[in-house]
Amino acid sequence: MKKSEKTESTEKAMKETFIKMSEATKSLRWTAIFTAVLYILVGIAAIAIPEAMLMLIASVLGWASIIGGAVFIVLYLIRDTKENFFRNDFVYGLTAITVGIVILLNRELFIGLIPMLLGILIVVSGCIKLQSSIDMLRLKTGNWGAALVLAIINVIFGIILIRNPFEAQVTLFRMIGIGLLFSGVTDLITTIYFSGVYSQLEKAARDAEKAAETPDASFEEVSKEKKEK
Repeated sequence: MKKSEKTESTEKAMKETFIKMSEATKSLRWTAIFTAVLYILVGIAAIAIPEAMLMLIASVLGWASIIGGAVFIVLYLIRDTKENFFRNDFVYGLTAITVGIVILLNRELFIGLIPMLLGILIVVSGCIKLQSSIDMLRLKTGNWGAALVLAIINVIFGIILIRNPFEAQVTLFRMIGIGLLFSGVTDLITTIYFSGVYSQLEKAARDAEKAAETPDASFEEVSKEKKEK
């Protein structure tokens, strides 16, 4: 049976929405990977050279904030205008660049806030993993229990760093390094895993679409043959 114009219009709108969701997911995936790699690099530096981390980490966070902000702005500018509705990447980018400049110009003032701020970042990373574990549970895929445990560990680690019970700065920054390294590695694994899950869902949706179109094509061919006879 030939599809009505209304049905075709609805399917076209669904396809366009799916394409936009796919592009947005790819953008978020690369942002998450960039953040995870940054956590890993800063974590390794904090473990390896804790004595030099006070000034180094301020510089790293300052420049990382500026670079990250630039990435957000570039993504905003190269993305289709319609896809930027309800997205504040340009504002996030400008904010991140401003924060980075302020950090670089006030390093000594910022140093005292580093443990608390890094602790907050680790807590946020844990909360993101918590959401991922809930998504896995709702999708009924993967080991959501393991993801939940990692999320809880992440959050607890961050809270400990915010409270800062360590007397020696060397110990503090090594613990910060371990926390950032843990967050970065688990974030990277989670991002890659969910990218795979989304790719499977995308493939299943396309296969279903092809399967739905096949009967209509066959019917039209049969009708055409009957008319010719």
